[in-house]
Amino acid sequence: MEEQKGVSYAKLNQLYLRRKDTFNRHFDSRMRRALSWLKRAEQDTNDPHAGFIFYWISLSAGYSPDFEGIGTKEAALQYKYFSMITACDSQSLISDLVWQKRQVEIKRLLKNKFIYRPFWETPDPVTDVSWKSSFREQGRQTDTAFENQNTAKVLRILFGRLYVLRNQLVHGNATWNGRRNRPQVENGHKIISKLQPLFLLMMLNNPTLNWGKVSFDLYAEGFDDYLFPETHIEQTPSIKNEHTLDSVRAVI
Repeated sequence: MEEQKGVSYAKLNQLYLRRKDTFNRHFDSRMRRALSWLKRAEQDTNDPHAGFIFYWISLSAGYSPDFEGIGTKEAALQYKYFSMITACDSQSLISDLVWQKRQVEIKRLLKNKFIYRPFWETPDPVTDVSWKSSFREQGRQTDTAFENQNTAKVLRILFGRLYVLRNQLVHGNATWNGRRNRPQVENGHKIISKLQPLFLLMMLNNPTLNWGKVSFDLYAEGFDDYLFPETHIEQTPSIKNEHTLDSVRAVI
């Protein structure tokens, strides 16, 4: 079992490369995709808006369903995923982060009404404060989860709020580097940047669990001939094909 000593793309990729030959095709695709976006996210330390989006793509790669599961609500997908992730946390790396190292930041984020979906679903949330009752109730649920150290429930509530932030950014409903949404973006970026590497570590340490099939499976049988027909053209022994199949596939 790998220990957390500053979990980053570099360390996770080393672990992935050492073990990749033992992975099934779908798990290998999940990890390759998730790690590639994690690497990109780590490059945006000075741009929390871009960094948050790239971390979220990396997160989605871990639990996105195959075509049969497309249409499943995000909350249901996250419920299953975080239940599996926390069950794998035998060293309490995620729990320690939630309960100790990032508890203040998480609670601060959960008190932010601007990433609470019912707030925006209310036509006039300033004068019509009906959303406040459910907001307070979820706050009580969060407090209870913290008291009981129910990591999975805290993560589900937390990422439910972050999903609203994700929608604001990805669907163009926020200004890049805008002053009004900056607090939740910066705080959300700090939290997801610490949690996402740990989520991938849990997966890499438990590759035989059923993490599900992936969609857009370009590594399925027969796709090599379809995608790269030029690699199967007969060549004389004196000719070397610089763009070998392995080198081309590595970028996907």
